[in-house]
Amino acid sequence: MEDRELLSKRKITYAIIAMFLFFPAIGMPTAAQEEPEMLFVMAYGSDIGELNPLVWRSERSHWYCMLVYDTLLSYDDDMELIPWLAESYVVSSNGLQINFTVREGAKWHDGENLTADDVAFTFEYIRDGPADLNWWTMLQNLTSATAYDNVVVCEFNQLFSFALHNLGEIYILPEH
Repeated sequence: MEDRELLSKRKITYAIIAMFLFFPAIGMPTAAQEEPEMLFVMAYGSDIGELNPLVWRSERSHWYCMLVYDTLLSYDDDMELIPWLAESYVVSSNGLQINFTVREGAKWHDGENLTADDVAFTFEYIRDGPADLNWWTMLQNLTSATAYDNVVVCEFNQLFSFALHNLGEIYILPEH
């Protein structure tokens, strides 16, 4: 009988200890629920190559550059050109001039504002750069790219049917 009483007292003691350990946790506040983090993972089974937007040499590098750098134009679901960093664009009636209005409020990764000067700088840098730069051959008919406020005026010395497409897909670089 003594063993039963001792066993019963032990059970009660353990139950009391468990209550002291468990019940305080009931009233404790829980950590605030955070919004789930949006995460996009892209993996390749080999080196992605060059990430310089001016000299990428593989389709894989090009796709990664597209995740970091933006262009003036993009394509919608119907494969029609739509403004991206450009708010709008106008092609002159003779086809020798294209004006891009740069979107206000767009910023670089360092927080600086995107400007029409950045766009003009990018086009002229590629045109005047070494022949191994991507898009170099596409800009050899570009006579000037001039920034006026938030508009870039691009002038050509001859008609080039892909001029709008080519200018629209170049990754824009900061001048600063």
